[in-house]
Amino acid sequence: MKKKNNFTLPLVIYITAVVFIFIATFIVTFVLGMDSFLLNSLYIFLPGFLVITAIVIVYYLLSKKRKAFYQRKIENLSRIYDVLVNGNKFVVLIDIKNNVVLLKTAKYDGDPSFVDKIKLTSNELTIEEFFKRYSDMFEIKELSNITKELLEEVYENGETEYRVVTVMKEKDRKFQSVQRIGLFYDKNNGDFFGVFSSRDISSSYEGFLDRMAYRREQINNSLVKLMQLSHDFIIEVSLKEDTWELFQNDYNKVTFENVANCKSYDQASQIVCNSLPEPFNKLLYDLINRETLLRNFEPNKLLVNGEFPINSMCTCWQEIRVIAIVISGSKYCYILSRDVTEQRNEQRKLEEINNRLEISLRNETQYFEALKSKAFLTFSVLLSQGQIVNGITYKKDNTDNEMVGLDSLRTCTDYNEFHKYFIPFLSESTKETYISKLNLEALREAYASGNKQVEGEFEFKFPNNKIRYLRTSVLLTKDISSNETYALIICYDISRQKEEENRQREILISALNEAKEASQSKTDFLSNISHDIRTPLNAIVGMTGIAKEHIDDRLKVKDALEKIETSTSHLLTLINEVLDLNRIESGKDRLDITDVNFLKFVEELRVMSFTQAETKNIHLTFLQKNIIYPNVIIDGNKLSNAVLNIINNAFKYTPSKGNVKVIVSQEFSHQKGRVILRFEVEDDGIGMSEKFQEKLFEPFEREANTTKSSIEGTGLGLAIAKTHIDLMNGNIECNSKIGKGTKFIITVDVKVSEAEIEEDKEIETKIIDITGLRILSVEDNFINREVISSMLKDKGAEVISLEDGTDFVEYMKTIKEGEIDLVLCDIQMPKMNGWDATKIVRLMDNPVCKKIPIIALSANAFKDDIEKSISVGMNDHISKPVMIDELLQKISKNL
Repeated sequence: MKKKNNFTLPLVIYITAVVFIFIATFIVTFVLGMDSFLLNSLYIFLPGFLVITAIVIVYYLLSKKRKAFYQRKIENLSRIYDVLVNGNKFVVLIDIKNNVVLLKTAKYDGDPSFVDKIKLTSNELTIEEFFKRYSDMFEIKELSNITKELLEEVYENGETEYRVVTVMKEKDRKFQSVQRIGLFYDKNNGDFFGVFSSRDISSSYEGFLDRMAYRREQINNSLVKLMQLSHDFIIEVSLKEDTWELFQNDYNKVTFENVANCKSYDQASQIVCNSLPEPFNKLLYDLINRETLLRNFEPNKLLVNGEFPINSMCTCWQEIRVIAIVISGSKYCYILSRDVTEQRNEQRKLEEINNRLEISLRNETQYFEALKSKAFLTFSVLLSQGQIVNGITYKKDNTDNEMVGLDSLRTCTDYNEFHKYFIPFLSESTKETYISKLNLEALREAYASGNKQVEGEFEFKFPNNKIRYLRTSVLLTKDISSNETYALIICYDISRQKEEENRQREILISALNEAKEASQSKTDFLSNISHDIRTPLNAIVGMTGIAKEHIDDRLKVKDALEKIETSTSHLLTLINEVLDLNRIESGKDRLDITDVNFLKFVEELRVMSFTQAETKNIHLTFLQKNIIYPNVIIDGNKLSNAVLNIINNAFKYTPSKGNVKVIVSQEFSHQKGRVILRFEVEDDGIGMSEKFQEKLFEPFEREANTTKSSIEGTGLGLAIAKTHIDLMNGNIECNSKIGKGTKFIITVDVKVSEAEIEEDKEIETKIIDITGLRILSVEDNFINREVISSMLKDKGAEVISLEDGTDFVEYMKTIKEGEIDLVLCDIQMPKMNGWDATKIVRLMDNPVCKKIPIIALSANAFKDDIEKSISVGMNDHISKPVMIDELLQKISKNL
């Protein structure tokens, strides 16, 4: 192929430009009507000609300089290039500074069409383009990410080459190759070059593998010889490849048949370790698994050294040692094992001898310690002769000694005589045991049968009828020097411990009885509460049926609905009492202290009391006297609840036309700035027994005469009242007699308020109009959703209903100003509760979401629930069941 002249194209352009200027000069002369063409040439043709000529000359000089520049670069690297070509499969020059691979310098010892394939349509490629094409052609992924920036970074890190060892593919042939980019930088002119070369190292790599195999074989032969000399078997583990090899197994008690076909060492080691008894199986695997060996690997170090049983009876033991070795840069571990059963048996025998000596010494130590402090009575007996040696030692400050006559036994040397002396003082329950276990022959037989200790507890009854308990401990031992057997007898006075045990037993029995009573009380409570709940439910169900039957009889339906309302109120009271008790027992009950107008507080008590008295047909006397301080600081709700519970009980247990008297007063306190509030509630009802008054304030308790008389109640009112009064550091007293009535007195010491509390102005009764309001109702329960919707629609509002908090959040994402006026949101919903939904809505960017009123509508009725509703961004909280008047008041308040 003939090489093109690089100056041909500029020459063609030059001639074309000259002709164009000449023609332009002629046209200008003709159009403008100029007389002299030669004069126009001086002004138009000659300057243009000179400019074009200058441009062509500059281009020619620069082309020659660029050609010389690259020629010089190639000449400068010719020596290195010639060296690299020899022995390399492919070599090419890279201009890193200008991000160009000079493919015209490429030399390839292989397919001659390769260079043309890699060039495609150009003689030069960027570094990134070249290596992507090269890696695709030879399937070398490691080269696909090479860029100019990468090579510059490598050189800046002090490296003079970038090198990759990989498997290269050429026309279905694979061979080991080294891809290397040599980096050269000329400080004089700033040239930065790279020479990329690829060398086929297949033959040298195969030779390397052969040498490795030979070296491994030599090492293995040495290890086999070592194994034959001192070990039963050796296993070689390649940690990198996760493979293993068993050299030889001369130990018939260890088999590897179950892992013979298992190539993975980790899997094989787990199978072998699982065959060991617990807990050694897990312990060994934790030590020799591949991950642990890699983590603890240190060349030529002993990584594991321990002994493990290989059967469930632990009669055969193997010593396991693991040695770390590096071979040709790869990590190997050798597991060596030998049988150490015989050595362990010998070691165990030595340990048993040492243990016996230690026990003997410990017994002697115990004997001397007993003599010094704890023992009530101590002495030694030579069993072969039945003789007491070294005398009898006992505590002289024990007053029982004289009663028993121990002083007379101090010189006794015959054990049988001493033994028989105490028999008359023993109680019948322990006499037989004492005789059978502590006589001389029994002690000899105990030692002969291998027992080292005999113990017993015995009850003694002294002449003054005082009961004492003694624990006798007999230590049987042999004196090695004389080969004689001794019994060391130590007696402890355990009377106090026995008394404590008896006391604890009585406490446990008492607690058991109390637990049974409590269980029975709860059973009675469940029976009573079931009865009390079913009673209003029966009325609700019955009256609902009557209303359906007489749907056209307005008076009949109205009467039924009023009775349903009454029964519902009673049912709600029962549920609230159970919830209050649960809250108290869970420890969540706390005071809510505020400034209270005590005069108004008493007036509210009076109104509620007279309402109930009128309903029950009971004569009520309500007095207030000595109200010195009109404003006090109390928890008005809890105090009102406690007092009303007492008054309600008085009405409940007083027959029709009976009398109830309530006196509210204030008394001076011993502390400055405080006053004692006093409430007396007295009735002439059925009264209570003294026995029942002992457990009057316990939950679920009701006296039998109240349940038999079908008086409704749960047994929780007084318990709740007592808890509230105790929480306020107050006191509640009761005095009652059956058939004569009951009197309760409540006193609470409270702080006097210095603030003036304004009297609530009478609120004018007005009709709240919600006609035309658009209200969003979020409620998961279908019936509750229908009830709320019906209530609001009856009052003229438009209602949009959603079923879950997630629906609420989605709806609010696209809400517009004036679309809805207010949200009623349930709390407990299946996918997202109302609290979480409100948090998300309040954080939305839409200003409507931040200001729209949201009212919680929930069965959660406790103060903590209300506070949480407000804390998450809700404006108010209504507890279910919902009353329409309260609902309208809340809507009006928050709009």
